[in-house]
Amino acid sequence: MTTTASLFLLLFTPSGQGGPGMGAFVIQIALFIGIFYFLLIRPQRRQQQQHKQLLASLQRGDQVVTSSGIVGEVVHIKDDQITVRSGESKFVMLRSGIASITNRTAPPPRRGEAGVTVRMLHLLGSPVLRQKAAPVARVDDDVRRLVDDLFETMRAARGVGLAANQIGVARRVAVVDIGDDDPPPLVLINPVIVERGEESEIAEEGCLSIPDIFGDVKRQARVVVEALDRDGKPVRAVAEGYKARAIQHEIDHLDGIMFLDHLSAVKRGLLLAKWKKARKGQSGYLKEVTPEPAGEL
Repeated sequence: MTTTASLFLLLFTPSGQGGPGMGAFVIQIALFIGIFYFLLIRPQRRQQQQHKQLLASLQRGDQVVTSSGIVGEVVHIKDDQITVRSGESKFVMLRSGIASITNRTAPPPRRGEAGVTVRMLHLLGSPVLRQKAAPVARVDDDVRRLVDDLFETMRAARGVGLAANQIGVARRVAVVDIGDDDPPPLVLINPVIVERGEESEIAEEGCLSIPDIFGDVKRQARVVVEALDRDGKPVRAVAEGYKARAIQHEIDHLDGIMFLDHLSAVKRGLLLAKWKKARKGQSGYLKEVTPEPAGEL
């Protein structure tokens, strides 16, 4: 029997005629109030205080989720008013409307140190993974820095592709690098598949945002994609086989689609059950990048 259950039994067990009477009843009520406070009220107050401290530490560049589920980046702060950019749109809101901070801005590097560009990965359940990414209006230094972060994070996690959604940024930017088998690496800004081959292939896929979950996905064996490169110049790439699969996988991410969505309802249900079991006892949807098996998309 748990301690809480034992205490409640003690509180509500009626006293005998020879019991302490009213004094015992008052003590029971006091104990009940104490238990109620320590089990419910105190944790809530602590959580509210932590959230208040988090909001007070908000800074430009933080990736946040609003109380209405919108994912964006803090671009300006004035008193209690926050300007958030989501894709190419900006809106002003109150600081209290921030539900959580999903990516903290890295502190500036000290002189002589390289800036840290490995980002945290967003896992299945994070709202940004289901958000359709907004087109990039102009390729500037911020976008180039995002591209560099994507490559750095992808390689640290030993993946072959990564979309901006997966690091909490809802912008249409992705990178693909399957290694020496089919160079060069691809930068895909505002990518569009303009041509798909007639033949399709079924092969196993995984995802850095759903670790250790794999499924057979049917995709076109050949695609032609048009996009902007890191310098904002138009590029056209023809890809086949594994590289074509990686491109389709990452563009799916930019549309809020995950490889699980291509599976049958039964297979998807089994994999989701496996994922939930693996996540049991864990909270949040962020993951520090650690080496993963090579070859995951």
